[in-house]
Amino acid sequence: MTNEDLVAAKLKGYTCLIKFKDGEELLIKVTDVASPTTPDHESDWFQDAEKFINGCDEGTIEYFPVPGMAVTRDSIKYIKKI
Repeated sequence: MTNEDLVAAKLKGYTCLIKFKDGEELLIKVTDVASPTTPDHESDWFQDAEKFINGCDEGTIEYFPVPGMAVTRDSIKYIKKI
């Protein structure tokens, strides 16, 4: 994904890029997937993402990145805020 692609994605409201080890990329809007009842929900979501990738057992993450979507920790190369 080029810098121009990332700028265009950000203008469309996407806030996160998930890069998979097989080269696939997924753009998501963190505000769509985070809990709106938490004042700092975007920050919480990125903390949950870090726990998920690192395999932290503290505060088990039951789904990622959204309910109904299964992503294995081993398939993710990185998650980047855009």
